[in-house]
Amino acid sequence: MPFMPLTSAVDIAKAFTILSSNWKAGAQHMTRDVSWRPATQTFDVWWRPQEGAWAVLELRPNAAHHYIFVGTDISRDPLNIDCQFDPTTSGFTRRHGGVFLHDSDKNIYIGHTGLVGGGVPGVGRTGFIAFAGNTDTIVWPDGQVTDGFAISDIGSPALVDKLRAFAQLKLDFKASVT
Repeated sequence: MPFMPLTSAVDIAKAFTILSSNWKAGAQHMTRDVSWRPATQTFDVWWRPQEGAWAVLELRPNAAHHYIFVGTDISRDPLNIDCQFDPTTSGFTRRHGGVFLHDSDKNIYIGHTGLVGGGVPGVGRTGFIAFAGNTDTIVWPDGQVTDGFAISDIGSPALVDKLRAFAQLKLDFKASVT
């Protein structure tokens, strides 16, 4: 089943709000330093101890993209981002990892293009897609079709587990290369 990106600013903001509400339900809120591009920045962090995952969820309506950072280790100081999703605020781009997707029934998913950075030879999208194995088909508004991941329905009770598992998959891939 192919998935298509959400492109309207209103639809993306609604999806972000649903995902955020789902993650924050039962989460512990804290303010923490997060290691992020080359500096450290202070963010509101939402820790889900049962699932062993934290997230930064920042709706940025006047920017090009929203922040969704996911990590698995809350004990570090500063926190390290294990998986970064930066869905656009409107339109679409394949240059970011995160994307909100919908299926033919209009169910909304948090997805990922498979982009992986790390500055190490062999760490990249092609290697990660091969490592991950099971991918989904994303049909972009310009007609391009790519492999990617529809990770979780944004309203699913399993959202945090699935995002943590995806973050762990990226960590496992990086470890296999280095």
